[in-house]
Amino acid sequence: MLPEIRVIERRGKDEQVRYVPAKDVEQGQQIYYTVRIVNAGNEKVRRAVVIQPVPANTRLVDRSVTGAGATLSYSIDGGKTFLSNAELRSMNPNTSQKITHIRWQFRHPLAPQVTVLARFRVVFD
Repeated sequence: MLPEIRVIERRGKDEQVRYVPAKDVEQGQQIYYTVRIVNAGNEKVRRAVVIQPVPANTRLVDRSVTGAGATLSYSIDGGKTFLSNAELRSMNPNTSQKITHIRWQFRHPLAPQVTVLARFRVVFD
């Protein structure tokens, strides 16, 4: 998992969006992460769970977490407990800024030799 930034290149009226490695990041800049989840084995993995800490000195961008076929949940206590998006929203509105970990729980088995991509975005504080 490497940090990337979004770059928009304009050529006349056309725009092309690319993601390039983030070398120097400025305060307030958004950083994109792609998590590659690999089943390198020869058997299906049932009920796969992936937990990713939110990088230090960043805060998760609201509604930026994706992961096809996964149920998402979030921790605000260092990964000890996890809350659904609805539970998180029912708390203090600033709670989402305190997210420390993201959890993807896959609803379907991961086939052998498959790679699944999940993404999220943070703001560098």
